[in-house]
Amino acid sequence: MTTRNRFSLRGYVDKSGDSLIYLDVSDVKDRIRLNTEIYIPRKCWDQKKQRIKNHQNFEALNLVLENIEARITTIKTSYMLQERFLDAKTLIQEFHSATPDFDFIAFFRHHLGLQDFKKQTLKNQNTVLNKLEKFSKEIPFHKLTMEFLQKYRKFYKENKEITFNSDLKCIKKYLTIAQKKESN
Repeated sequence: MTTRNRFSLRGYVDKSGDSLIYLDVSDVKDRIRLNTEIYIPRKCWDQKKQRIKNHQNFEALNLVLENIEARITTIKTSYMLQERFLDAKTLIQEFHSATPDFDFIAFFRHHLGLQDFKKQTLKNQNTVLNKLEKFSKEIPFHKLTMEFLQKYRKFYKENKEITFNSDLKCIKKYLTIAQKKESN
């Protein structure tokens, strides 16, 4: 993995005295700049920490920057765990992608929102999603194994076998959607 990322302040200063914060993503071949849509006075930028200081909303704006970094870290981690090559262009494509590809729970939630279900089906699938979230806040796709399902079963030992099988059917549905998406 050769991609690097950092935040930088654009040299241009607008009429109000503010400069734009960019996210620079680079690899050996390319350098891509993403507009964060955050404008601040130059004196409020800490170049070393790559964060905003002494600005009226600096805590909220720094939180936005941290969320951007967290999303990039998630993408990089996913590619590293899958042993896939990640260049700057691919990182940007993944960053802009609306479909979460690393976390099964996020993928499930995203695709659940895209489906048109009857009221009871939607309720049942939301129940399975809530149970998965209670079991684990994040479930990377690579951790969906038989061992995972056994732990899930033990966690919900009060459920009857038919309920567990219904949960499995729902989980399988979203795994099939993910598999079809990956093969396209």
